[in-house]
Amino acid sequence: SLPGLFIVGCSDEVALEARLLVRCALKESGFLYSDRMHVTVTVRPDSTRKYAPGNIAFAVACAYLCATGQVDSRIFEHAFCVGNLALSAVMPARSMFVYGEYARRCDMGLVCAPGCDELRWLEGLEIACVGNLGDLRHPEFMHADLLPRDPAAVSVPKAADLADYAFSPYAVRALAISAAGGHDLMLQGPRGSRVNELAERIGTILPPLGMEEIIESACIHSATRLEVDGLFRTERPVRIPHHSATLASLVGGGCGLIRPGEVSLAHNGVLVLEDMQEWPPNALQSMRQPMRDKAVTICRTGGRATMPADFTLVATCGTCPCGHFGSAFGICRCSEHQVAGYQERVAGPLRDEFDLWVQVAEISGEDALDAEGRIDPAQGREMVIAARERAVRRDGGRKLQDMSLDELVGACGVSDELLRGVMAMRPGMTDADFMRVLRVARTIADLDGEETVTYGELTEALSYTVHI
Repeated sequence: SLPGLFIVGCSDEVALEARLLVRCALKESGFLYSDRMHVTVTVRPDSTRKYAPGNIAFAVACAYLCATGQVDSRIFEHAFCVGNLALSAVMPARSMFVYGEYARRCDMGLVCAPGCDELRWLEGLEIACVGNLGDLRHPEFMHADLLPRDPAAVSVPKAADLADYAFSPYAVRALAISAAGGHDLMLQGPRGSRVNELAERIGTILPPLGMEEIIESACIHSATRLEVDGLFRTERPVRIPHHSATLASLVGGGCGLIRPGEVSLAHNGVLVLEDMQEWPPNALQSMRQPMRDKAVTICRTGGRATMPADFTLVATCGTCPCGHFGSAFGICRCSEHQVAGYQERVAGPLRDEFDLWVQVAEISGEDALDAEGRIDPAQGREMVIAARERAVRRDGGRKLQDMSLDELVGACGVSDELLRGVMAMRPGMTDADFMRVLRVARTIADLDGEETVTYGELTEALSYTVHI
C-alpha cells in the first residue's frame, strides 16, 4: 500500500483539507510525522456528510498521536475529542454545549479547546482543555477547573416591561392569557395602538423555564452560536425576527449543514412576528406546519433533520395601508378594496391557527399620563405562574392544544346547556372555533383562580376571537 495519511468516510475535499491540517499541526507542535508509513483513518458514520475539516482534523491528530505512541492514550479512554484545529492551535467548535451534554449523559469526559464558557453550566462534566497540540505532552496540566456558574452573578441589562408605557388593559389581559396558556395571539390595531411594543414585552410575564426545557433550548441555541446564559436564568426565549428574514432563517435549513431557524430558537418560548402583512406569503404559510406539529422537518440533498418548534406565536398586524382604519384619532383615506386586500395578506388558513385575535385601540395622551392604568409586570407574572401551576395539577402537564373536544369539555367542567347557550351567541361556529373558545375560557378561569369555567369566562373568550 502507498505510504501516507488517508482519511475515508468523508468527501475528497474535506479529507484533503483535514489531512493537510493534521500534517502541518503535528510538525508545528514538534511531533513526528512520517510520510513513509501508511495510516488510514475512518470517519464514521459514512452516511453523514461532513462539512468541517477542522473538527475532523483535531480528532484525527489525536488518534494519530495515540496510534504512534507519542502521547498517552489514557487521556482519551473516557473522553470525546471536540475542537477545531487551526494549524497547531485548537479552537472551540460549534455546538459545544451539545457535545458537553451528550458527554455527560454518556458518563464521559470532554477534551476541547479553552474558552468554551457555555460548558460551565454543565455540572459533573470532566473537561480537559487543549489550547495547542503540544499540551497533550503534559496531560496533568490539561484539566480545567470550570466551576458551575451562578445565574445570579451574570449581569443582565434592564429590559423594557409593561410598566414603561400605558397599554390597553384589554390587550394586556389578552397577553397574559397567551402567556398562561400558550395560546397563539394576534394583536391588530391602527397606528398609535403600539401593538409592536406590547408584543415585545411578553417576556416580562412569562413563567420560568424548567431544567429539562433549559437543556433543550440551550442545545438549540448552542448550535447557532447564541449565548445560553439567559436560559440558565430561567428566562424563556423571545425571538423577534425582522420581516425581511429568509424562509431558511425562519423555519431552518441553509446551505450545507442544516441549522435551526427562528421557530426552533423560540422553542419553549415565544416567537414575535411584527407587521405580518409585510412578511412574504411563502414565509407565513411555512409557519402553519410547525405551529400544528410543534416540530419542523428539513429535507436537503445532504441530509434530513427534525428540530423541535414548540413555541407560542405572538403576531401584530395593521388595519389598512395608511394605518388609520378603525382609529379614533386619524382619518383613513384607503378604499374598501385596499383595506380588504391589506387584511387578506394574512390568509384564512393561517388566521385559524390563532386562539386569540384582539383589536387594540389607541391610547390617548391623557390616558398615557395616568399612572393608574399601567400594569405591574411582577404581579402579572405571578398570575401567569399560578395559572400554569393549576393547569399542571389538573391536566398533568398536558397542553390544552393537544386535547380533544370531549377532553376540553371535561377540563372546563361545564354543562351542555351552558355550552349550547354560548354557541347560540355565535351562530355558525365550527368545531375548531368551539374548541378554541373552550381553550381560552379554561385559561381565563386558571388566571382567575376558578376550578370550573363559568358563563363569564366563556363570554370573555368569545370577545377575544373576533376578527375585524
